[in-house]
This record gives sequence, structure tokens and C-alpha cells, in this order.
Amino acid sequence: MRQRLHQVLLERLRAAGEIDWSRAIVDGASVPAKNGSLPLARTRRTGARRGPKRHLATDARGTPLGLVLTGANCHDSPLMAPTLDAPVCAQRAA
Repeated sequence: MRQRLHQVLLERLRAAGEIDWSRAIVDGASVPAKNGSLPLARTRRTGARRGPKRHLATDARGTPLGLVLTGANCHDSPLMAPTLDAPVCAQRAA
């Protein structure tokens, strides 16, 4: 349902000329939920991280175009292509 809603909103923005296709931004972030897990030991972590990671593609204005969810221990570089392929509203030729 969320993906369909996102698609409808992007289609309306595209039809109104509100998506800035001149640039795209791709980034990934792991943000733990507040009170979402047990406290970690006060030692330097060298292993996997817990929680979800969001890989997001936006237009030049910050409008979300695509989203890929992974575990927090996934590196960003292998997910760049899937994140760029994720938009549900592709630019159409004028």
C-alpha cells in the first residue's frame, strides 16, 4: 500500500513538473530506533551493526524517488545500483 501511495504522489509531482531531474542524490543511513534495542557494551564494535538501514534516492529538491531497506551491516556501495533502479516514477521524455 505504501509503495502504491508513493507511486501516485510521484506521478502527480511529475505531472505538475515538480520533480527536479537535473540532479539525484543517493545515500544510506542507519538510524537506530529510540529505545529500540538493548544497550550495547561500552567497547569498540568491530562486528555487524543492528537494525535497519535506509538507502534513499532523491531528486535535487530532496523529493524521495526510491528506497531500498537492508540490514544495518550492509555496505552502501553494492546497493547504489538497486537504489537508483528503485524509483517508482521514471522520468518520461517530454
